[in-house]
This record gives sequence, structure tokens and C-alpha cells, in this order.
Amino acid sequence: MTMKILLGPVIALAAALAFTGPCQSAEVSNRTALIVGVSVYDRPEITELKGVLEDINSALVIAKAMGIPEKNTRVLRNEQATKAAVLEALRELGERTADGARTFFYFSGHGTRWQDPQAGGCVEALLTYDYKVLTNGEIANSTKRLTEKADKFVTMFDACHSGGVATKLSLNRSIGNALLTPKFYPKVDSGADSCSVPTN
Repeated sequence: MTMKILLGPVIALAAALAFTGPCQSAEVSNRTALIVGVSVYDRPEITELKGVLEDINSALVIAKAMGIPEKNTRVLRNEQATKAAVLEALRELGERTADGARTFFYFSGHGTRWQDPQAGGCVEALLTYDYKVLTNGEIANSTKRLTEKADKFVTMFDACHSGGVATKLSLNRSIGNALLTPKFYPKVDSGADSCSVPTN
């Protein structure tokens, strides 16, 4: 799975506006969005991601810029974002998105990576609240109906290997004095192999 990195709300918003034209789109009743943000996990040893709330707020701005009504935007945060709940929400998104409509799926949280001999190397996935993984295959299966119906299906993953976006805090005024935390957590059975090391 290729993890896409969002460099900040301004860049993310610009990416969304590229789909909607130079001005903010008027709301369209059949457009939909699912926003998932996991800042804390059900295992205390997993590093908290304090910036996820800001990520959710940025994603809501993107959804609005895409003309998606607030009533059609669903947010799953922390304990709401179990693997089963996210997959079910994606399935429901496919059911309630009309043919030819536009939809948006955003995930902010830890990514993970492990060695899979059957895959011939490292496998990457998103880490849900309940310490389960969402692989690219599972996401593809749960969004198949959605991709067949939607005119545009915009997906953004802010997870995994994002600790090196800004090497000097002074270069990025948006993060203030906060320390950056890599959005990566090794899978419990990954061992000490190279796949367990986050690479910026």
C-alpha cells in the first residue's frame, strides 16, 4: 500500500480545490464523505498522535470545499474507528453515494508495516483503534461499489513515515513548538526486521 503524506492543511486544501475548481463548490446533496481519525489506541504503549484533531478539522474543510454537505459527512474518531466499524462505514458510504456523485475518504492515524513472505517483502497497512490492520486489499474490496458509482472518489491517507516532513521546527510555523511524532507503529508480530523501522 502506498501511504500518501499530507504536508499540511494548506496543501491538503489545495489538493481538494483542484477537484472543485478555483472557487469553493456549492453544496451538492448527493455528495458524501467519511473521515477517520485515530489519535489514541486501546493499547497504552502506542504513541498518541496529538495532531489528529487538527487533521480531522482540515479534512472537514476539504469536504466542505468539495461541496459535501455536513449532514452527508460521517466522522469516526478514536474508539469509534475499529476495523469492523471503518469497513462497515465504507460499505455504507458505497450504498448511500449516488451514481455519478463525488465522495471523499480520509484517514489520519498510525500506519504499520511487516514482513510477509507470501507477498515477497514488506506489507503496509493502516492501524485501526483496536490494533487491527486495514490492508490495501481490504480497502479496495470495501470500496469496490463506491468506485464503480462515484464520479470522483478522493482518498487521502495521513499515516506512516510522516515524521520527517519538517526537520526544523522553525521552518514550519503551523506546528509551533510541538514535536513531530512519526505516524508509525510496528505490527506486534513483525519482529526486529527492516520492515519495523519507520523510514521518512
